[in-house]
Amino acid sequence: MNQKPIETSPTNRTGSSAQPQAVTLVVIDDDPLVLRATARIVADAGYAVVTGSTAAEAIELTRRHLPAMLLLDVMLPDGDGMEVARQLKGEAALADVFVVLLSGVKTSGEDQAAGLSAGLADGYIARPFGKTEFLARIDALLRLRTAQVELRVALHDKEALLKEAHHRVKNNLQLISSLLHLGSAKSTQQETKTLMKEMQSRIRSVAMLHETLYRSGNYVRVNLSRYLRELATLVFRAQTANEGAVRLGLVLEPVEVVTDQALPC
Repeated sequence: MNQKPIETSPTNRTGSSAQPQAVTLVVIDDDPLVLRATARIVADAGYAVVTGSTAAEAIELTRRHLPAMLLLDVMLPDGDGMEVARQLKGEAALADVFVVLLSGVKTSGEDQAAGLSAGLADGYIARPFGKTEFLARIDALLRLRTAQVELRVALHDKEALLKEAHHRVKNNLQLISSLLHLGSAKSTQQETKTLMKEMQSRIRSVAMLHETLYRSGNYVRVNLSRYLRELATLVFRAQTANEGAVRLGLVLEPVEVVTDQALPC
């Protein structure tokens, strides 16, 4: 039975409106009695509730409201809850929405495990359930969601800082290399020129390592074969006076090493 979506404002024990920053939940169930009962339970607990009764409404309401959690009935008149979850999980904009499947029938452990292991659901609640147990599960899942969101943000910030650090180190090393090149050009001592050229090559190789990390986005491991190919080619071109007189041959295996190993190499 299709119904018009209902938006329920959370209330406290005195019946007054709760704070506007209340967490939003979308509840989808094709049984109007079960839908209203479930919505009332979560609304009385202080959540903002948006309800619907079809798979189409589940998708539309989730996209529109971006709720913290979607409580989704497994069996719907116009589709399967698993397929709805699959579609929503495939949308990057909904990555922070926790999908919890609700079942009105007794489901096997294999069915529940299939949805969880496939990443289609972040939780599974089978009816009948008590009010206290139901709210406790929702609270636990929302705390888990908050932790995951905070971890994702922290990881993004850390990657951005590492990327900027490698970029700045690379630029500073290139600046030092250029200064050594200028100093070598001004020197009249061949021994000094040779020493500065060796220092310049070492600095350039480390700068190239940081550039490799910066471009790859992997700040822990380095593709040593790719790095050595670029480095050997650079050194070969710098050392070879007569082009074509000597040919560079490389036999490299695709080996990855951590940065602590790559730096001394």
